[in-house]
Amino acid sequence: MGDKVPSCSVLEPERALEELKGMLKGFKGSWFLDKDGPFRISLKKARGNLLFLRTRYQQMELVQLEGYGLCMILDGKVQLAASDESIYHELLVHPACVLHGSPSSVLILGGGDGCAARELLRYETIREIVIVDIDEEVVSVFREQFRELHKGSLEDPRVRVVPQDAMEFLKSIGRSYDIIISDLTEPFDLAEKAGELSAHLYSSQAYALISDRLTQGGIFVCQSGGILYQPGYDQYHLEILQGVRASFPHVEVAYEFVPSFEAMWSITLASRRPLGISSTDVDRTLARLGVEGLLHYDGRAHQRAFSPPRLLGGVASK
Repeated sequence: MGDKVPSCSVLEPERALEELKGMLKGFKGSWFLDKDGPFRISLKKARGNLLFLRTRYQQMELVQLEGYGLCMILDGKVQLAASDESIYHELLVHPACVLHGSPSSVLILGGGDGCAARELLRYETIREIVIVDIDEEVVSVFREQFRELHKGSLEDPRVRVVPQDAMEFLKSIGRSYDIIISDLTEPFDLAEKAGELSAHLYSSQAYALISDRLTQGGIFVCQSGGILYQPGYDQYHLEILQGVRASFPHVEVAYEFVPSFEAMWSITLASRRPLGISSTDVDRTLARLGVEGLLHYDGRAHQRAFSPPRLLGGVASK
């Protein structure tokens, strides 16, 4: 073997920074540094910072990112991108509505951007949508400035916004909902930038409250993080899933790649009744309910998303 020579691609931090500086010299403009834990970072070209706001609860930025369009960044993490938010929000909303068959009342925990409500308003059967988001400033920004994203959902008479901690709201109400959607930030923070704003809402106490607040045959929907087929990353999703499974007898998980999240993202459904449905019945139910104009979700998409990767097959269904 010859003499050991330095690698051209595996670099010490100082050398990596030098190489990165050299690369960026050829590009004009600004960049968004996306740090996803201690082992992965990425750079995305920024076309402009539209808003920076430090609220009582979190740091919010609205930025135009090349290839992604308008992005909402909370505490340094992309939470919404105009280019692909429909993938996430259609999967968050429509499977539960189709499985229920005729939902009339929906509670959204989080969701202050109004996009989940936008999807729910496609259903004429829905008479009431309650959004409980602790950060009133975030809701105000989207209501006043970004109507093109939520299509006016935050001003619809069927929608009511409550600026309150979701756990406190769940404790205080004495009624039930057909569907409860948890559209919250993750309870973990691999990048060590954010606090634990939502951790208490991914607890056994929260799941018990949610179960009690569902109507007979009601469905709980929970955004449950991403997977990369890497144990150190995937464990957080699996911990959420374990907690939901401990509280509900029937649990199914959908997985779909969301480019701006740079991971296979998961949406978990839970109920006191089975959650199976054929692709044909998905399409029939959407047609019966008069739902049109979806970009991603239909019977085939449902079948694919709810067919878990083999490595996760043993934990994704119950």
